Amino acid sequence: MSDDDATSDGDGLRGRTVLLTRAGEGGRIWQTQVRARGGDALLDALQDYRPTSRPEALIAAAADLAGYDWLVLTSVRAVEALVAAAGAGGLRPGGVAVAAVGNATAEAARRVGLAVVLVPERQSAEGLLAAWPLTTAGARVLLPLSALAPSTLPDALAAFGAVPERVEAYTVQPRPPRLEVERALSEGRVHGVVLTSGSTARRFAEVAAAHPPVPVVVAIGQPTAEAATAAGLTVDAVPDHPDPGSVLLTLADALDARLENRP
Repeated sequence: MSDDDATSDGDGLRGRTVLLTRAGEGGRIWQTQVRARGGDALLDALQDYRPTSRPEALIAAAADLAGYDWLVLTSVRAVEALVAAAGAGGLRPGGVAVAAVGNATAEAARRVGLAVVLVPERQSAEGLLAAWPLTTAGARVLLPLSALAPSTLPDALAAFGAVPERVEAYTVQPRPPRLEVERALSEGRVHGVVLTSGSTARRFAEVAAAHPPVPVVVAIGQPTAEAATAAGLTVDAVPDHPDPGSVLLTLADALDARLENRP
């Protein structure tokens, strides 16, 4: 792809087009950050998020929320799904302690009245496990997760002696890229892509196979990077932190490195 119009500023994206595999308000926040650095951002999660096809377990868990010791939230969508399952009466959390994998998820949880007591500095499943209290043996832990989420968290919590209860909060269905995104990929106008989850990594690998060459790839965390690699992508960089500033700085550096190494 062409980098002819791109600058080599260490933290700049001027003249570069970035594909962000996010949607909604979270995606628009990232889009604003890219534009603030002089770049252009395309938003496309490449998949649709849909309510679980088996809502009974989620509804029951939402109704019994106060009966759990911990609630582990890994995404804003999980918060939204739990609220929807609670219905008109809303969530009744009682004294449940809430762990959120990142700041955006924590903010979404607080907005609906949940008491967030744990947000790891390293905002990932691994970071959450590293920060997990060691005094939770026997604790009931509710994990509303995507149908595609790996068993990393529940398995690790069980190993800690907790009693994890996984429920399907939502599911993910692949869809074609938006026309604007497909055209930009086909014409080689996408300089970099930010992969935000294992499922978006796998889906982008499928899309990229039909639109070579693959742009610079940055994954927001190690699990996402591993999913991308397993799907056949080369991951150029993984930032130390998943916040937009760190991710986009890492992306800019990776773009500069590719430009410097180009024959």
